[in-house]
Amino acid sequence: MKKSFERWVVVGPHIYLMKKADIERIRMEVIKLLRERGKMTTSELWRELDCHLWELDYVLKKLKREGILAEWEM
Repeated sequence: MKKSFERWVVVGPHIYLMKKADIERIRMEVIKLLRERGKMTTSELWRELDCHLWELDYVLKKLKREGILAEWEM
């Protein structure tokens, strides 16, 4: 049997991938949320912020390197 393959052409990123959040805004919002609520999981933070997950991950890693953020397993 001969397999049939569909051919697709990539024309660019999906529109939602082109939207980028301001990293400093995310940073300030993370700090504010943690001050107000205390411990939060990454998914809880992400649901509160209007950003991509990799943007939040970048901010969290940066805050951890700066000694502003501590994390541990739940």
